[in-house]
Amino acid sequence: MAADTLNLTVDAELWLTRDGQNVAGGRRFALLAEVARAGSITQAAKTVGLSYKGAWDAIEQMSNLAGEPLVERMVEQGGGYAHLTLRGEQLVCNFALIQQEHAQFVID
Repeated sequence: MAADTLNLTVDAELWLTRDGQNVAGGRRFALLAEVARAGSITQAAKTVGLSYKGAWDAIEQMSNLAGEPLVERMVEQGGGYAHLTLRGEQLVCNFALIQQEHAQFVID
């Protein structure tokens, strides 16, 4: 097979770890970013393909491993909303930067 007909790609998944435990990877950071965008854990879960319980469990696990809450939720009559804490925002931004650098490294 000629070299010009090969379509090779390199894929790699980044994970943020703490003390050897996975805190979050791309899908979980996508969940956090979607919470920030939508203001809703329910909507964020739907967007990334998780159940509400799966999303909430992931958020709880990430927060526990991060050592502080990453999402705050407020329940009001007729519904509620959620937003990222300052630490959650920092992690999402930093992970996005790391992903960009990693993608560039893998491509080069």
